Amino acid sequence: MNDKRLYSIGEVADELNRVSHTIRIWLYRGIVPKHLIPQRDERNWRWWTREQVEGLKEWVITSDLRPGKGLRTTMKDKYSKNKE
Repeated sequence: MNDKRLYSIGEVADELNRVSHTIRIWLYRGIVPKHLIPQRDERNWRWWTREQVEGLKEWVITSDLRPGKGLRTTMKDKYSKNKE
């Protein structure tokens, strides 16, 4: 399939079950694989192809980027009452 439609960050976030801010953080931190980085238009807005959206879905699963996964490990030590 050769789908020419492009997807906004909001649409991608919905498909990944994340908020758009999370995707921006991934891009800012440079953890998104290079081939999944979106193109930008003249307004500097991000646009993904269908292939990139599907690739992001697979990447999220294989990278184990579950919502809140990192929060528990980083915040547990900082706020735990039973520090070892």
